[in-house]
Amino acid sequence: MKRALCLALATPIAACDVSAPTNDLAAAANDGAPIAPEDAVTNEPTPPFAETPGAHPTAPEPAPIPAKFRGTWAATKSDCRDLEHHSRLTISGRTVRFTDFVIFGNSVTVPSANEFAVKGVVEGTDHPAEAHYSLTPADVLIDEAGGGAIRVRCG
Repeated sequence: MKRALCLALATPIAACDVSAPTNDLAAAANDGAPIAPEDAVTNEPTPPFAETPGAHPTAPEPAPIPAKFRGTWAATKSDCRDLEHHSRLTISGRTVRFTDFVIFGNSVTVPSANEFAVKGVVEGTDHPAEAHYSLTPADVLIDEAGGGAIRVRCG
């Protein structure tokens, strides 16, 4: 009886082939086919991007609105905290975002170091729009397109 029990327990172990370990990853990679010399992995360093055609994407277009104008502005510092305040606006590289619409600039001109003008459309429509702003030495944004609204930079 002991002998039959030992044989019954030993049979599943004997069914396993543990003679040679296999590398399933390598077998799956080449499916048993020999590796062609041109497909072989080399340890040589990759060439610099400048020497590889098409390796560099084209440079991004620079943002036309100067960086010193970009940011969020409002009539007063307390208005900066009110996300829906009518005086609040955000200037980015190509857009002027008011609380209820966005001007997407198709053209931006910089008449002097401390002013810019943007002409474009109201985002999502074909309605033309323009804006013109100047910046004082005290970092105050002035609306030069009419009305003369004055805004301070939000922190």
